[in-house]
Amino acid sequence: MTPDDRQRLEKFYTEALQKYGPDHPKSVHWLGLRSQLMRFDALTKIADLSGQAILDVGCGLGDLYDFLQTRFSGFSYTGIDLVPDMVKQARAKYPDANFESGDIFSMKTNYDYLLASGSLTFHVSGGPEYYYKMIRRMYRLARKGVAFNMLDQAFYTTDSDYLAYDPVEVLGICGTITSKIKLMDDYLEGDFTVYLYK
Repeated sequence: MTPDDRQRLEKFYTEALQKYGPDHPKSVHWLGLRSQLMRFDALTKIADLSGQAILDVGCGLGDLYDFLQTRFSGFSYTGIDLVPDMVKQARAKYPDANFESGDIFSMKTNYDYLLASGSLTFHVSGGPEYYYKMIRRMYRLARKGVAFNMLDQAFYTTDSDYLAYDPVEVLGICGTITSKIKLMDDYLEGDFTVYLYK
């Protein structure tokens, strides 16, 4: 990610956080709580995450941690995000979880599962190729699997803020990483989730 892209991303999310506060889904540019929870539900169906080490890539305010607590037990959770204000607020909201500033390319630790909810949609100058590199990096760090969601270009148009994807293209890219792939696209119109397994 270029310095300009990072500055745009930080501004994009910091302004939303200042406008809506740390307890509103719109602070991380979700349309509402229902769609946020539906995406979390799809993402976490990758496996039984009880007892697993989980990395939340682009964790935002850490609300996936709260969701995981309602479904699973005995897991360890780390959230990473590029936006310092998000990390600060996440630590305040969920003091029992571990949150770090950084991106996936700076991570060295392996985790059982890496999850990315809404983290591959912000429009950067590298376009989809940047996020395909992120997916490859996440897979290398995963001991068991990776799950991420994306916007479907059949329902959304790529604009100056968001990238939408062709699921067939994404599956083709993922097929160069592993043959153990599953696509979910029946939970929320315009959204799809991909699971990559080891």
